[in-house]
Amino acid sequence: MKKITLKLALMTLVIFTLTSCSQTILSFAVLSPYATSGDIDRSKGIKTEGRSTSMFIQGISIDEAMHDALKNAGGRYDMLIDGVVSYEQYPFVLMYVVKGTAISSKDLKATLGEKGFETWCSNHKILIPNK
Repeated sequence: MKKITLKLALMTLVIFTLTSCSQTILSFAVLSPYATSGDIDRSKGIKTEGRSTSMFIQGISIDEAMHDALKNAGGRYDMLIDGVVSYEQYPFVLMYVVKGTAISSKDLKATLGEKGFETWCSNHKILIPNK
């Protein structure tokens, strides 16, 4: 009887540790912690991915995953386009994953000019902080 109980407990543990879940939370065209954007030349961007991970629900955030993705892309990038935010769950581990193309708003301003950049943001109802 002990062997059956031990085998059942071991099988349950193996099944539990090998299961996972993932779901898409958000798909986006433009996403930025600084809420800036412009006409987008995707060839100037870089594909990137960021994560916010925790052993339990406390401490994970989409914002942290987004900042991680921008950090992974490099310091000159400050916005993400054409991306997806996903939630993944594994035994005892929860995470948000942000995947997208990192773009520099400075490059967009250089392309559009300051007035063109502000007009584009206004037309798309994008808030520019500190304005």
